[in-house]
Amino acid sequence: MDSIISPFQIIHTILASLILYGVLRIIAIANTKKNTINKNTTLPKVPQPSGAWPFIGHLPLLRGENPVALILGAMADQHGPIYSLKLGQHELLLLSAWEQVQELFTKNDRVFATRPSTAGGKYLGYDNAIFSLAPYGSYWRDVRKLATLELLSSQRVKTLSHIRASEVGSFIKTLHLLCTKDNMGPSSTSSSPVHMTELLEHLTFNLNVKLIAGKRFTAGQYNEKNSDVWRFERALKKALHLFGVFVWSDAMPCFGWLDSLFGHVSSMKKCFKELDYVLGKWLEEHQQRRLESKTNRVESDLMDVLISNFKEDEISGHCRDNVIKATALVLMLTGTESTSVTLTWAISLLLNYQKALKSAQEELDIHVGRDRWVQESDLTNLKYLQAILKETLRLYPPGPVTGLREAMEDCHLGGYFVPKGTRLIVNIWKLQRDPRMWANPCEFQPERFMTTHADVDFKGQCNFKYVPFSAGRRSCPGMTLGLHVVQLVLARLIQGFNMSRVGDGPVDMKEGLGLALPKANPLEQPYIMDFPSHLLAIAGILLFVLYLWRVKIQSHKTKGMLAPQPSGALPIIGHLHKLGGKNPLCRTLASMADKCGPIFTIRLGKHPVLVISNYDAVKECFTKNDIIFATRPKSAHGRYLGYNYAAFGFSPYGTYWREMRKMVIVELLSSRRLQALKHVHISEVDSFIKGLYKICKIKGQNGRTKVMISEWLEHLTLNVITEMIAGKRYFDWGKVGNDSDNEGEDKRIREMVEEFMLVFGKPVFSDVIGLPDWIDLMGQVKNLKRIAKELDSLLASWIEEHNNARKEIDSKDKLDFIDVMLSVIEDNSMLGHARETVIKATAMALIVAGSDTTATSLKWILSLLLNNKHALKHAHEEINLKVGTERWVEDTDIENLTYLQAIVKETLRLYPPGPLSIPHEAMEDCQVCGFHIPRGTRLFVNLWKLHRDPTVWSDPEVFSPDRFLTTQASIDASGQHFEFIPFGSGRRSCPGLTFAMQIIHLTLGRLIQGFELATPLDMPVDMTEGLGITLPKATSLEVVLTPRLPIEFYER
Repeated sequence: MDSIISPFQIIHTILASLILYGVLRIIAIANTKKNTINKNTTLPKVPQPSGAWPFIGHLPLLRGENPVALILGAMADQHGPIYSLKLGQHELLLLSAWEQVQELFTKNDRVFATRPSTAGGKYLGYDNAIFSLAPYGSYWRDVRKLATLELLSSQRVKTLSHIRASEVGSFIKTLHLLCTKDNMGPSSTSSSPVHMTELLEHLTFNLNVKLIAGKRFTAGQYNEKNSDVWRFERALKKALHLFGVFVWSDAMPCFGWLDSLFGHVSSMKKCFKELDYVLGKWLEEHQQRRLESKTNRVESDLMDVLISNFKEDEISGHCRDNVIKATALVLMLTGTESTSVTLTWAISLLLNYQKALKSAQEELDIHVGRDRWVQESDLTNLKYLQAILKETLRLYPPGPVTGLREAMEDCHLGGYFVPKGTRLIVNIWKLQRDPRMWANPCEFQPERFMTTHADVDFKGQCNFKYVPFSAGRRSCPGMTLGLHVVQLVLARLIQGFNMSRVGDGPVDMKEGLGLALPKANPLEQPYIMDFPSHLLAIAGILLFVLYLWRVKIQSHKTKGMLAPQPSGALPIIGHLHKLGGKNPLCRTLASMADKCGPIFTIRLGKHPVLVISNYDAVKECFTKNDIIFATRPKSAHGRYLGYNYAAFGFSPYGTYWREMRKMVIVELLSSRRLQALKHVHISEVDSFIKGLYKICKIKGQNGRTKVMISEWLEHLTLNVITEMIAGKRYFDWGKVGNDSDNEGEDKRIREMVEEFMLVFGKPVFSDVIGLPDWIDLMGQVKNLKRIAKELDSLLASWIEEHNNARKEIDSKDKLDFIDVMLSVIEDNSMLGHARETVIKATAMALIVAGSDTTATSLKWILSLLLNNKHALKHAHEEINLKVGTERWVEDTDIENLTYLQAIVKETLRLYPPGPLSIPHEAMEDCQVCGFHIPRGTRLFVNLWKLHRDPTVWSDPEVFSPDRFLTTQASIDASGQHFEFIPFGSGRRSCPGLTFAMQIIHLTLGRLIQGFELATPLDMPVDMTEGLGITLPKATSLEVVLTPRLPIEFYER
């Protein structure tokens, strides 16, 4: 008998958990200042919907009366065909467009070939011996190979065709008996209503049991309580239900103890015993029969085949008998329900579309006739029947979402970086209703598979827009068998009976809950995210922590009026949940400013944050209060990405920061140093222009060619910055056109920088809540450490090379930044940081700040010019007038190109390289515009919103470079005009402003002078902003280039 848990036991368990968590919280607060040794890294994230809860993430969004596929489809309508959800501590990537699905099942198929470990696989799947749940490896490959070549091969399917024919024949006879039992034969004008769902379930169950174990059961045996078939059928349905339930340990292993309260694991164990008992009995019967057989090789069913092929007592750590039972079980689970559900949908659709039913009957009459039953050999000629089935599987795929996959390594997918461990599902239901690929996607139109989509088959290889049985390594190996069964049953039904609806109304086509997307009428227990009571327990824990937190907060008395705060803050996380979504953070905060004013506060976990976006507040913060806000808050980013705050951008205000800032300004980025290194960026820009011309010459038609300029600009800026820092160039412009020769280190560094910028813009949960780093519930700290380790390895190799070179040659003439720092920083310890650490930290800060931001700004400039051709034409004319067409634009020309400068300023106004300032922190209480700002408050300046203030800028959303030649002619980017601070202001402003502007102006001048710029098909450029700290474009920029100067210009 199952144990019963009383409400008092639940309450006692929750209270005990509250006390335990409270103690851990106190310990966590006491240890927040603990130093951590490792310095590693996080990964860029795919866009996520807002509304994630603490700890459980987006799990509450998946509840409801609709199937999960429909819920996820609705999210895709809002957030796009690729997005991610947080399910407990796991990130789940969702795909529903053919482009990403194709990339998944081709380029990244091996990366996503494994399955995550789940309670279902452990307790129901013979500890993941079920090959569909087994992790990728030798065991999975061996069993998959056996299933494909021995169990479900075309030859085996053909050999066992007599079983299908026999079972389908019995099914048709049963239907006929039901129709004639009341003397209602085919000649009668009356008809007999039949419960098709139950009959189809019995058909597919019997068929699979016969194929697998050589057994068949009668209708009487199905109803005989405690018989093998009665137990097995109910256990199968229970297993299918349990594979779909929410299990706490799957989402959050630390809350696995909740499974004992709500019984899912115990239900799995009980269900497994039922399944294992019957399967074990069948296996024993087969083994006994083989012992009694003289040949010892009887292969009348699939279990016999398994016994013949598995000769060892152990297969990759799994017991032989368990592997056989697990394989038999997965064939039953996947072959029974999905087949009956598909037949149910097909018949339902035909009953609602009588015209299609009539066409199918006419096709059968023509190709088969009424003198004999349709056979499997006839199916290839029944094109319309095949089209009906294809259309049914398009609208109602047997697996509306694929089984969970997990990334075995970091990869790129759909333009996003996907970290190792990310889980993934494809929403096949949504994919196969994509209006871009399917006209009238929600309508049943079999004819499409005979006309516009005649080339589409079931295998999922036609542009991956149609994958009812999934694709790639983890596709369904039973597809051929399943299709044979479905087509034969459907053909016999259409041929043998006139079918009509019960009553006058159409068949209800509402989808039900379940793994195989059944009809809403009850077929089995529903697929339910069953956790409202779980949330109650978690809420209790959170409220307890909130109490401790509030006590601490209330101990600080305010000394004046506080800035307004938006409503909607949640316990523990504050306003954090409002900052997610598909919009950049600067836009989200701008929307808050529209409601709360240009000065307001939000709460990010335990930290108050002041957000400002108007001239007066910005001026006050960076003049009167500049020294108060001169420090940076401590963070996991600073500890792991910033070499424990040795990177001057992360360093707290103090002696070390002042010394480092002085060295960077005086030694590295001074006018003298930049003048000495001017040849670097001039040479790279020359090579960049020549490379573009070479592409036009090689690949262009009439000199015109399409170029993905985004990547070129990234190559350019990375080459410039790495050569100035370490004397290295990673992209060889001379090998343009041979992309494979230019892969490798260049790509690796660009990916590291991209990862760094993406993860740097996202808060770390342990920072927000105030937990020690070892409570890394979401894996963010682990990811930070990984990125830091990769960067550190690269930077350490550079320093070692420079140290060796300095020993061998006179280094006085060496001018790159690492040589300068090796000369300037002589002590092995600099205010608590090792000399080598300081050099690596500074080099890292210059790379990530100098390459990504510069490339991003250039992309936005070109995008704006392509969408505003009058400005591009004006820039052409200015260069023709001031420089001419007999020489290239040089650095010395820029001061005379005032319209070019205005274009850059206007772009930096609309798309500042850092749309939000890096957080500052108040070192003491202060006043900002009359509001009291307590010590410890963090400060964000929303530059994106500040630069679009309509009280300062007329038509603030319009690209108008002329404003910087007229009304705002006196404004520059130095940080002294507080309405325009694209590089920040005050002590913490960007020291690389001059360097960045030199590269931007020269690159832009040469591009405009050397090429006619256009877009493919003259379409406007998509100006959607992406997610990240530098406000990247959401889409890559592709341009059509046409050289506009004499050939000798490009070949000098």
